[in-house]
Amino acid sequence: MNWTNICSKCLRDITNQPEHTCNDRVCQECNQAKAIDEFAIHGPGYRRKVCNDCLPVVNERKAEVKREQRSREREERQREQQHMPRSREDREKQNTMLREYGFHWRRGGYENNFQLYDRNNSVVSLHEAISSIENGLTKIPPSHQTDRNERNRLFRKNGYYWSNPYRDKDWVLINRHGKVVQMNEYELYDFIFANPERYQHEREKSCIEALQLAHDLVENDALILDCETTGAGGKREEMVEVSILRLDGTVLFHSLVQCNARIATEATEKSGITNDMLANAPSFPEVWVSIAQLISGKQVAMYNAIFDMRILDEEAEYYHLAVPMYEPVCLMRMYMAIVTEGRYRLQDACEHFGIEASNHRAGTDAEVTRQLLLKMSEVM
Repeated sequence: MNWTNICSKCLRDITNQPEHTCNDRVCQECNQAKAIDEFAIHGPGYRRKVCNDCLPVVNERKAEVKREQRSREREERQREQQHMPRSREDREKQNTMLREYGFHWRRGGYENNFQLYDRNNSVVSLHEAISSIENGLTKIPPSHQTDRNERNRLFRKNGYYWSNPYRDKDWVLINRHGKVVQMNEYELYDFIFANPERYQHEREKSCIEALQLAHDLVENDALILDCETTGAGGKREEMVEVSILRLDGTVLFHSLVQCNARIATEATEKSGITNDMLANAPSFPEVWVSIAQLISGKQVAMYNAIFDMRILDEEAEYYHLAVPMYEPVCLMRMYMAIVTEGRYRLQDACEHFGIEASNHRAGTDAEVTRQLLLKMSEVM
């Protein structure tokens, strides 16, 4: 059977008929029924849906559509060229303005080229973006013009940092006084951005106070404390090692501490302490007697004090032990007040002051913390 000569109607009905019943089809352009031979073959076994008489008209209409499309694309490119910056400096200014209004460049599309997106994440042309700005588009808040890294740099510069002191809760922003910030990160960023002079004054004041505190800690012969834990893998984070030093380097107390839980793999990889090493170690109530005696009524300097204080408080509460009165001092917040750029981990602070970093054991961490305090006290 010659399937080329079968119209679409008969193709649907041919299942129960050996031959098709008609030799014509309706032209989609002129809507007239014509013989099948008046429809040109277009590919193997397939005829066009437009008759030969109407085909030139249809082809001309398609060509006109393509010409109009190319014309619009050419006009769009010309408009884009008008807004294209001439120099790198002009481009940076333009990109800054676009970010202020919620536009951003990003790779995308079929060819993975850079495309401009609006605040609704829809692709727009540069001309459309500039036109909407000129027509009164409102700016977005400064916090929404930045990524998280840029926001964190501003937080870090002004004494704020992210912390997760209670491992089962969300990360929160802590201020330079160790208090949880009640604003979210966008509100805080906008507030800092809107009050640059106020925060400049606070930075200078905090630096002076941190330097003075470092001198006072050295004069008062403060103690240095550091502890290692089982890590955040279990329901309760337990102490596995503790060390207390004087500022002259004298080790007042150092001990491994027996724990009930398995030490998390990440904690073992970090410190090298395993459960086997703790088999014959004293329990926390046994070491607490010495710890409580030493820190009672003293200034106790710790790097990231909010962490060490939490461990001491939680362990004492678990074993129903009394916590003596002492004055905790966070060297991390002091370091952030003195050095307002870069990261604030212990190894970063050591690198800044030229101190050889430790191997994440309580004794060596306490020793580098002691050296760090002495270095900060020498800053003029």
